[in-house]
Amino acid sequence: MTENNRSYPRWLAAVVIVGVIGIVVIAAAFPTIVSPLDIPPTPTLWQAISSPTETFSDSYQPEVLPPLTYTPPPTRTSTPTPTNTPLPTRTPFILPTIAFDSPLLLLPDLTVTGISNPTCVPDRKGTILEIGIFIRNIGRAGTRYFGSFRVDVFLLLGQQRYTLDEWAQKFNGVIGVSNLEISSLDANSDIKLTVVLDLKGNKNFGIEVLVNSGDDPMREEDMTNNSLTRYFSPYCY
Repeated sequence: MTENNRSYPRWLAAVVIVGVIGIVVIAAAFPTIVSPLDIPPTPTLWQAISSPTETFSDSYQPEVLPPLTYTPPPTRTSTPTPTNTPLPTRTPFILPTIAFDSPLLLLPDLTVTGISNPTCVPDRKGTILEIGIFIRNIGRAGTRYFGSFRVDVFLLLGQQRYTLDEWAQKFNGVIGVSNLEISSLDANSDIKLTVVLDLKGNKNFGIEVLVNSGDDPMREEDMTNNSLTRYFSPYCY
């Protein structure tokens, strides 16, 4: 009995009381501690925090973009295609025109200086005559630079005038003749031409000589002294 009646210290009784109270408190709070906390869910990136109406009307205003303007590209300056540069036109060289009386103008001047008396051809019967014709260039230049010139001979019988070609074709009256196309005759030079004709019994006739004749006569200093005419009455029987 002595042991049961042993008294405990007061502080030990206080510890026991506090421990009992603590156990009661822990037991009461244990359901709250064990259950998970009611934490509000965290919004995801795609979940709007506020309603769309409040967001667009209160915190965001749409950006007004300026209208698109058309800026034209820089104008390209077209490079002209090179064209073929024509060759320079050559101006033909034209000799200056010189007056006929100018001392600088040197031209030939052809003239008939003589028609010889007809001579009878030996050993030929009939009126076959040889006639000499003399041409002279009395100009200050030769004819070679101006082209050839022609000499025409005409037989005059009564009122008829025959070229040598006509007298030969109609009467076979041309026996022989020199070349009447002269290519060159120097200044102050002479040339002799010979014509042999059969007059077919005619006694009186004439000879006309025209120098530098034709469709395209050569240029001369004087074109008025180009002819000579003589008449004859030969006796060759």
